[in-house]
Amino acid sequence: MNSKVKILLRITEGLLAVSAIWIIYNDVNAYPDYSMSRTARLKDAYFVTGKKGASYIIRHDHHKFLAECRASLSWVDGTDKPGAPQTDGDCTYMDMTVGKSIGNDMMRHEDNSLVFVPWVGHDTVQTADFLTILQDIPDDPQHDFGE
Repeated sequence: MNSKVKILLRITEGLLAVSAIWIIYNDVNAYPDYSMSRTARLKDAYFVTGKKGASYIIRHDHHKFLAECRASLSWVDGTDKPGAPQTDGDCTYMDMTVGKSIGNDMMRHEDNSLVFVPWVGHDTVQTADFLTILQDIPDDPQHDFGE
């Protein structure tokens, strides 16, 4: 094998090694699709894997939730005052999240509810979609919602 071929092989091996390191680094430090936080990581995110009627299938922390939209509220006069309903029985922003991940800074689990706050960190009218958890099952292939 001539020296030019050896050099090209070594360059290719080096590029492959750098690519592998880059992929592993990005997988571990990946960010959610929706997040305002620099510390939110994909491993802690909520994954909206599908929609079934008015309900969403959301995976988080070894759980699979079937959650139904309850309401969407906005705080036109500031978050220190009660929120005003935007919708009743429907969510304003959840449809855009299907197939995406949401950082734990924009979604939270409260008792039997999930709350999606899409404008957190923005200087604008704050809104939130409220979902009621209908079912909470272990996130494994033996349990599904007929996805």
